[in-house]
Amino acid sequence: MVPRARNLVMTVGLCFLLAVVGGSALAEHGGYGGYFGTDYDFGGKTVCIWTHTEAAGEFDRFRENYSADGRIQEAEELFNCKIELKTASHYEMFDVLMNRLLSGATTNDIWKVLTRYYWHLLANNALYPVGNILPESYYEGLPIFARNKIRVLEYKGQNYVFSQETGYYDIQVGEHFVCFYNKDLFEREGLRDPYELYLEGNWTWEEYGKCIEKLTKDLDGDGVTDQYGMSNPGNWLTQAWLASNGGKITEIDENGHVNCVIDSEANRETLAQLYDWFVVKQWVRRGDHTGPFQTGEAATFVGQLWFVNAINNTLKAEWGFVPVPKGPRVDDYKYQTFDLNGWVLPINVENPEALMALQEFLFRDDPDDNMEEAMNHYQWVYPSRELAELAIKVTNDWDGSSGYIITTDEFDNLVKPTFQQIINGSKTYQEAVDTVFPQLQTMLDEAYNL
Repeated sequence: MVPRARNLVMTVGLCFLLAVVGGSALAEHGGYGGYFGTDYDFGGKTVCIWTHTEAAGEFDRFRENYSADGRIQEAEELFNCKIELKTASHYEMFDVLMNRLLSGATTNDIWKVLTRYYWHLLANNALYPVGNILPESYYEGLPIFARNKIRVLEYKGQNYVFSQETGYYDIQVGEHFVCFYNKDLFEREGLRDPYELYLEGNWTWEEYGKCIEKLTKDLDGDGVTDQYGMSNPGNWLTQAWLASNGGKITEIDENGHVNCVIDSEANRETLAQLYDWFVVKQWVRRGDHTGPFQTGEAATFVGQLWFVNAINNTLKAEWGFVPVPKGPRVDDYKYQTFDLNGWVLPINVENPEALMALQEFLFRDDPDDNMEEAMNHYQWVYPSRELAELAIKVTNDWDGSSGYIITTDEFDNLVKPTFQQIINGSKTYQEAVDTVFPQLQTMLDEAYNL
């Protein structure tokens, strides 16, 4: 990792939602460029646009016969610049960007970042405070989900993120955690559809427990469980369960200090419940988190919305999804998310407004085209209109809360197995927390609390 550079200068109807999201993207300045327009001149200089390799598919829009075919060339002429599209693995991106910044090569860079290194960049004073030049009317023109993301990524009242996702696919089939369920298995066991319980506000831990108890079965009578109520909730999936009860892992206090808040009653209660289902009741399929649901061995699986693609391709059964069941400490469903994406600028850019205008021109498409593309996509991804609408509702109802936004790879590598140890009973909650808490806070202090 690059050393810290302290002195270097982030039920709604489909048609209604798409009209709101698409129509509001073009603000009062008008023009094909959107809010900023296109009246900027880079004097023939090269602009480098960076994203992580795992999301490089968003550059596909510029390929032949895709939605933005020819737009790179059009932008180069309008903005008098050369454009280079760059990628690096999200595991390497922080080092790549910091090395560029330290070498002075980023004066015309645009970066798309994930929270796993966004906070690192902030801690190293590497990001330009775009809130200094963007009025509130700019943010009001973004979709509500984008506005909520940007609010989460504020630091000490300052905005560093100027734009969010680049298409409806990213917005609606993204990072939010939901509970997938095998409809065929629920019907076979005479259980109510979780979607009905969700609509009634009764999709709770208690009701979920009743379901997975009945769904856990020895199908062939050999004394060995063949079908489980849920897949393994450990490791990275645990955060969704913590959020479902109002728990969190990290937070920023009023002084901008990043704190580990893992030791809370909400977290303790959540992990105790998972332990009960996993070890005491044995209603949970051990091992892989995702595979058992896809093969029908587990009737429910908590994962992110983007898993719809894998489920469509593998599960030979009718399926659906609902929010993660709500715990006793919350009044409503929680739509946990993490690894938020955002477009930012390095601190040493020469013309920040021109760079934001260029990004907007390249990545914001015509609302009517977006609506048609999105509708076609939803019809392909989701098995029913109600699920497509629920995906939209999950996105729009997210209030910006997330208990796992601020992290590092080192932090993840310690906290995730710790949760698994608690859930599978190899350590008590207090033993685990007492062992790792000092290390976790030290990691946060070293990364963020300058």
